[in-house]
Amino acid sequence: MNFIEHASFASTALDRPATGWVKAMHRGVAAVLVGGWAAFAGLASPAQTPNAPEPAPEQVEWFEKNIRPILAENCYSCHSAAFDNRKGGLTVDSRSALIAGGDSGPAVVPGHPEESLLIEAVRRESYEMPPDKELSAREIQLLTEWVRRGAVWPDNPAPPDQGGDWVAERMRVHWAWHPPERPAVPEVPNDAWSRNAIDRFILARLREEGLEPAATADRFTLARRLHFDLIGLPPGPQEIADMMGSSGHRWEEAYRSMVDRLLESPQFGVRWGRHWLDLMRYAETLGHEFDYPIHYAWRYRDAVIDAFNADVPYDRFLTEHLAGDCLPDRRRHPTDGTDQSLALTGFWFLGDAVHAPVDILSDADTRMENQIDVFSKAFLGLTVACARCHDHKFDAIGTDDYYGLTGVLSSTRRVYALTDPHERIAEHNAALVQQLQDASAAALEMYRQAAMAVPPTVRSEPSPRVSAVDRLIGQTKSPAPRGVESVVSRPRLVAHQTPPVTNWYQWLQNVRRVWKELPAAQRQKQVSVSDPLFPLSVGLQEEGWQVELRRVQSRLQEAAQRFDQWERGTQLFADFRDGVPADWQLEAIDPTNRSQAPSFQWRHDPQGQVGIDWFSDEAPIPLRRGVFASHVLGRRQQVTLRSPNFQVSHPVVCIKMRGTAVHSGLVIDNYFMTEFHSLLFKDIRKSVDQHADAGWVTHRGDLNKYVGHSAYLSLEDSGDGWFEVQQVRFAQTPPPVEPSPAAMRLMGMAGESQEGTLERWAREIAAAFERVAQGTATDVDRLLVRGVLHTAQAVDVDWPVDIPDAAAQNGRAGDWAEARRRLLQSDQRSPSPVRLLAAAEGTPVDVPIRLRGDPHQFGDRVPRGCLAKLPVYRPAGPDSSGRRELAQSLTDPRHPLVARVMVNRVWHHLFGRGIVDSPDNLGELGGRPTHPQLLDYLATEFVAHDWSVKWLVREIVTSSTYRLGSAPSSHQREADPDHRLWSWRPVRRMTSESLRDALLATAGSLDLRLGGPSVPVHLTPRMSGRGRPKNSGPLDGDNRRTVYIEIRRNFLDPFQLVFDFPMPSTCVGRRNVSNVPAQALSMLNDPLVHEMVDRWVARTDAVPSPQARIALMIEQAFGRPADAWEIVQCQQMLRSASPESWRDLAHVLVNSKEFSFLR
Repeated sequence: MNFIEHASFASTALDRPATGWVKAMHRGVAAVLVGGWAAFAGLASPAQTPNAPEPAPEQVEWFEKNIRPILAENCYSCHSAAFDNRKGGLTVDSRSALIAGGDSGPAVVPGHPEESLLIEAVRRESYEMPPDKELSAREIQLLTEWVRRGAVWPDNPAPPDQGGDWVAERMRVHWAWHPPERPAVPEVPNDAWSRNAIDRFILARLREEGLEPAATADRFTLARRLHFDLIGLPPGPQEIADMMGSSGHRWEEAYRSMVDRLLESPQFGVRWGRHWLDLMRYAETLGHEFDYPIHYAWRYRDAVIDAFNADVPYDRFLTEHLAGDCLPDRRRHPTDGTDQSLALTGFWFLGDAVHAPVDILSDADTRMENQIDVFSKAFLGLTVACARCHDHKFDAIGTDDYYGLTGVLSSTRRVYALTDPHERIAEHNAALVQQLQDASAAALEMYRQAAMAVPPTVRSEPSPRVSAVDRLIGQTKSPAPRGVESVVSRPRLVAHQTPPVTNWYQWLQNVRRVWKELPAAQRQKQVSVSDPLFPLSVGLQEEGWQVELRRVQSRLQEAAQRFDQWERGTQLFADFRDGVPADWQLEAIDPTNRSQAPSFQWRHDPQGQVGIDWFSDEAPIPLRRGVFASHVLGRRQQVTLRSPNFQVSHPVVCIKMRGTAVHSGLVIDNYFMTEFHSLLFKDIRKSVDQHADAGWVTHRGDLNKYVGHSAYLSLEDSGDGWFEVQQVRFAQTPPPVEPSPAAMRLMGMAGESQEGTLERWAREIAAAFERVAQGTATDVDRLLVRGVLHTAQAVDVDWPVDIPDAAAQNGRAGDWAEARRRLLQSDQRSPSPVRLLAAAEGTPVDVPIRLRGDPHQFGDRVPRGCLAKLPVYRPAGPDSSGRRELAQSLTDPRHPLVARVMVNRVWHHLFGRGIVDSPDNLGELGGRPTHPQLLDYLATEFVAHDWSVKWLVREIVTSSTYRLGSAPSSHQREADPDHRLWSWRPVRRMTSESLRDALLATAGSLDLRLGGPSVPVHLTPRMSGRGRPKNSGPLDGDNRRTVYIEIRRNFLDPFQLVFDFPMPSTCVGRRNVSNVPAQALSMLNDPLVHEMVDRWVARTDAVPSPQARIALMIEQAFGRPADAWEIVQCQQMLRSASPESWRDLAHVLVNSKEFSFLR
């Protein structure tokens, strides 16, 4: 059969005389000549199959998930056959009853919602139903759409309540719940056809039906079929040459060699990874109004492709999807080092998402319903999501199974995980730790030099500090305010005999001068009671030292009292004085070297001497104890700190922290869209940029709306920022300004004279530097030194001593400035971590059943897990989300569903239909296996062969069954019209991706590179709306394979859509296959097709003779040699040797059925 006959081989007129198609071909050529392509391209498109009279399983599933819950919750109490007193004579619990209606007439007119009283009533246009509340706009829309679709209702009602274990009974009677057992391979007499056990199962069934298999397809058909099925691309010239040169036993060897070569091709993973992405509703944006991005989604896609190429055992592949983050032996990419076990957990979060949901609980339940739907269909072949509102009407699935999975997902967090490919960051950090240890000497020398800058004399005043404290607190019997220390509690000062000319006394005077020159409003803003040097503000307003001293003392006292009162009314949630609390999650690269950093050891070792922060400020500052710091190994070290879940009990969450270029956020009910949009979630997530030691970050705003909800706190350093955190409190109001304990100490030393007070403060500052250098400093000492260094950065005042010169004169090995410069340079060289969209363990929680699916009506709590009645069930551990145990259950070889589901999917993709023709549903509403013993044989062998997908593919494609031809005899067509017995092969159209890739390959443009960020989608003028990218991608997609083109939910490629690319909303194991005029029009008019045709013509332009050029183009298009008759016919089509004529011919070839269909 040549391509001219193939122009319509998909029609039912396969045996129509070729001469008729030749005439049709010439009519098509004539249409080309006058510029009209539609007559040719749509020449013999097969008619669409009419809808079956019985509702399809997908329709029933949609009804059970969307319509029955609305009727059950809102209508059954007054209009159900279960009640004797049916109001208005109407029942709504069956289709026939709705059509019959009640006293007012038919409630539903299928197909006509505008004529249906039910729709009028819920819209409250005539009747007002339900009478006590209005349905939501979405519920009304669903009911309207249901009536418009014909009011589909499953004819078989749910089995009656048997009063016993209905789950066990349903498991007993349905085949899919019985674990597969390896059957005996049939012995078929006179069998010269079978090549393996698959063939013997098929042939035995054919013989039972009085049939024989069709003839084997020819070599070129098989080569093309095999290439598109295994790698999604046409065979190349070498493969065609190999087919031409092989026959007999050599052909069998060549075929098996081709199978092995294609299985080892990196393009195998591209083809089969795309099949898997259909199941995972893979997309790279979140859809809805703004189509926000799903960051790092492409890394999931690449991990899937790599896993198929590496033939990762399917049980491992499944485990990594469900709980790759929990595995101790994570799998890494052999070259780029990506943590692929972790990347695969991202599938949980590839669904769409809504910003600004009015009902956050409903939004969370909707997202989890989608996750459960995808999980259960993809891995189990079950519709567990149908049990959200009630026990499953048909399968052995209860609401406890659904909400057991909801508990698993509620205990799981969506994160951007940090990974360190090839451990380059760890290697860098090890070197940095040594640098930090070497630099400590320079910092300590700096502090020692600073301590030498003391005044030559100190005026003597009797007990100045005690009298100042007494004045500050009013009565000696009252407790001292926060931070005020007694005289005897502080270390003694160190005296220096020869201080430098300049000193701290003069430095303090200079700071006061700068502050005094500031405008009053600016000075009040800059000089706060939270500033350790706040007492320096005494005397700046020329009211007299004594007057201003009392005023400042009063301000500090009042601030201390206000803060103490506020603090007593708060609830302490977390304190970091003993390190990160045990129930918090610290996500950081290289925790080993992090714990070796001198500053980290100092914080956690009571005998440690000193900790230095080199990275947050312009000078090295002493670190504080009782504070977690993200940047002990540099500012480029990305860190995330997450709290356990808590119930929001106060309208304000207060975090005592400082930092810059980081984020603090509350994740409420696992709602993550505050990353993109704050509507209805004001102040829930915010950037942090404040350096004050006594500063607080607060979350309030819309938080009061979510009191009673579950939340956790996330502190995120995702770039070149840093943060320190001390504690977290829940409060009714934001914190007042907290006075600095260092300021309280200085104020406690104030005396009656300005000069004497400044001298004491100068000596105290120098002594604080000395104690820090010696490792004997208190936290107030460190606060004071930090305050001095911060002030030195904020005001343009010379240091009291030229520290770098002094260090050099004393023979020190380099100064602090040079040490800091080297450390910052090392920090900038730190490799960046690779982030992955991934799952992480959260706070384990069992959730209650939502009565009738209502997120606000709770029933009993159910344990985390799913399908607890199966013998392989494993309960979740007390500290586990349950994902790990779920994976262990599913990968148990005794599981009745998992292996069957995967085997059936592979068969479906190689034959166009599964052994069970509903690959996403092996339940009661799904199909029945045409060859149940074959399915169980392959399932058990699949497990026995280490769950190898490549073994399974090889076993199938080397069978005689796979090699069947697609030209049945009249007897085969009559006895096996829908080829369910596999006496012949159906003709299949290519997938949208294979069609596009074939166009690029034929044009010689296809780039076979693997992996990397997606190529932006090409935007046509009609692709408009919110969320539209600013820039369009290239028309040819950078010549990459289609799987690497960005998938934006709101801006899907129109060419792909017209050829039935699935909407990425839920699990799609079987794509729709349509035959509509838009497909022919796309092949005729799409700019991509025109571009590829032009390139193809240019590619073949150097061929010397028209006959050779035509032969080459037919070979490139169809993967077979050209017939002489075809060459003649094509020559007749060419009006001239002009490029336009060759483009017309090329366009005819790519529009033929042989180009886009597989026999």
